[in-house]
Amino acid sequence: MFLRAISLASSLRNRLGKTQDSILTGLLGGFIGTVFMDLSNELIFRAGKTEGRYATTAGQMFVSPLRTKQKKNFVLGEILHLATGSIFGLPLMFILKKTGKDHSVAKGLVTSILSWGVLYTGGQKIGLYKKNRLTKSHYSAMFNNVIYGVTAAKTMITIADPAIFENRKQKNSNTFNSKGEYNYLIGTNMNTDQETPTYLH
Repeated sequence: MFLRAISLASSLRNRLGKTQDSILTGLLGGFIGTVFMDLSNELIFRAGKTEGRYATTAGQMFVSPLRTKQKKNFVLGEILHLATGSIFGLPLMFILKKTGKDHSVAKGLVTSILSWGVLYTGGQKIGLYKKNRLTKSHYSAMFNNVIYGVTAAKTMITIADPAIFENRKQKNSNTFNSKGEYNYLIGTNMNTDQETPTYLH
């Protein structure tokens, strides 16, 4: 499943080119992560290992649980779930941008825990939608959220321009030295392959 997600991300990158906007990257990564999360949920639901699908769960935000299986309400719930998953890609993108793209799986798992705790567990606690009764449904939800986090992280790294993940401190032209004095970048050494800054105190 992860390989299919990476393949889809590569195809998207080839069509659109490398994304240079972190918000767009986060939204696209979250969207693709949600798509594979829903595919996982559907397979588990058909195997009888969970009580419901995310589209019917999200649909309860608009209609009663008994009406969520109607096609028009199911589609409405699916749209809401895809939109929510896309938005939850933004915190993950922020983490990757601030800390770098190394250990992306671990960082994706952080988002998995966040989305599982806030949306699934928290939503049931405050009564946004009907609670699942069976323990296997909770394990299924946790597994699906892991699929989401890891897939979203891998997608973002695949489609994003590498410059998005560069350390901004290294890109800053104006810095402070070890004495706390402000340095102004006034030139670079053009005789080497790597730019060497010259500072004026």
